[in-house]
Amino acid sequence: MWSISQLLVYLLVAYAALGTIVVVIFGKKLINLNFLQLKREADLRYGLVHVRNNVESIAFFGGEEREKANIQDRLHQAIQNFRNLITWQKNLAYFTFGYQYLIQVPPIAIMAPLYFADEIKFGVVTQASGVFATVLAALTLIVTKIESLSQFAAGITRLQTFKTALEHRSGTLTAEQPHDFATSTESVSEIRLMEAPTLAFQNVTIYTPKRERKLLIDASMEVQPGSGMIILGPSGSGKSSILRVFSGLWKIGDGTVCRPPLADIFFLPQRPYMILGTLRDQLLYPLVNRNITDHDLAAVLETVNLGYRDWE
Repeated sequence: MWSISQLLVYLLVAYAALGTIVVVIFGKKLINLNFLQLKREADLRYGLVHVRNNVESIAFFGGEEREKANIQDRLHQAIQNFRNLITWQKNLAYFTFGYQYLIQVPPIAIMAPLYFADEIKFGVVTQASGVFATVLAALTLIVTKIESLSQFAAGITRLQTFKTALEHRSGTLTAEQPHDFATSTESVSEIRLMEAPTLAFQNVTIYTPKRERKLLIDASMEVQPGSGMIILGPSGSGKSSILRVFSGLWKIGDGTVCRPPLADIFFLPQRPYMILGTLRDQLLYPLVNRNITDHDLAAVLETVNLGYRDWE
């Protein structure tokens, strides 16, 4: 091609350089968007699994609405980033398609005057066009593969951040499998709930979720305001099930349960639960009361000896 036209070689290099510069600019944006998309989707999946693994604690706290808003926010972020990603991919497609079609124009524009001046034969024009397209395709590999390269780079970056995090942390996180509180589809009796100033069981029978066995049989008891009661028993005997019945999470059985309104009761689950959010969110959970100031929260932390301490 150099022997046919040096100008064609210079144009080839300039055309390849221009296309590469433009797609690199697009590529940087696509790498960031692809990285964010992986992160947003991972955050959404983790949020869903987090709720699934802590479903009982969330239900005891009455934090369903708060968790729903949290999941919806993560879903919205993933959708919004995906929209931005589609927009940039569309713009990149417009450029690359036009770029590839324009490849045919430069060699013809340069060789046509020489052909009409009878300085070269038609076969030389065809030869120059073919060589131009072949060499340009080799030099513009980044242009044609930028979308897949950006996805690959985003994945590598994501793995690198994960590897870095693992290097700075030790230990593993484990999670117990959540209990299955699904009731039988058969028509069976349920434990009735009534609001009262005391905690009481009236002839209550509690079954396991699928009614395989009875945990409590025709039991009655009452706890007056200001008094307390401790329930002892081996693991699996049904101690936690009594709390689930009081909270209304479990109605598998028969009898009547009396309790104050849920707004006046605080249930402390067996497994500590940490909301996905800030310390302020954790302290207010499941409330979303923005009228409580940071000073009020700091005073509460001081009361329980968790206030700020300057150890220097």
